[in-house]
Amino acid sequence: MTDFIDAFNGGLKAAEAAGRARREIDDVFSNLDKQIRKGSDGKLSIEKSEFEIQSWRSVITIPPRPKKTYWAITAINPTIKESHESELARWQMDRCGYPCKLSWSQHEFICVDRAALESCLADLLKDPIIGGYLYALMNLEPQKDGTETAQPEDEQTSLEAVPDEPPEEPSS
Repeated sequence: MTDFIDAFNGGLKAAEAAGRARREIDDVFSNLDKQIRKGSDGKLSIEKSEFEIQSWRSVITIPPRPKKTYWAITAINPTIKESHESELARWQMDRCGYPCKLSWSQHEFICVDRAALESCLADLLKDPIIGGYLYALMNLEPQKDGTETAQPEDEQTSLEAVPDEPPEEPSS
């Protein structure tokens, strides 16, 4: 006969472990944001954000399909009222917390613990394309109408000057 009490207790322990892992991941992102804010004199903030996947099929389907979403690691300039949100990497987290997955620039990284997640986030920040996004965001200045612009203008630091995707790698 199946021991449901044992299964129930196992589920409670798994829920506790998952909660600890999710809190640990949130702590890593909180530390990341604090350090980036400090290092950028408050001109950058990094967080996880949820986005809706826009599809023409979801618009014309009757009845409408449930909205599909994805998570990303994003950066904004909190000194700009309506700051552009720059997507740095896609983010996926297991329902137990770990493993979690980051992907950017045609690379995918699986993080099984805190050390791996911290190392992966450090690699993300070192990426030259990501560095370009962050540089452009840091150099945004508010215009009189409340929108954003890059300063100084002659240095081409606007977000439009940074490519959305890295160039395709040559195939061999």
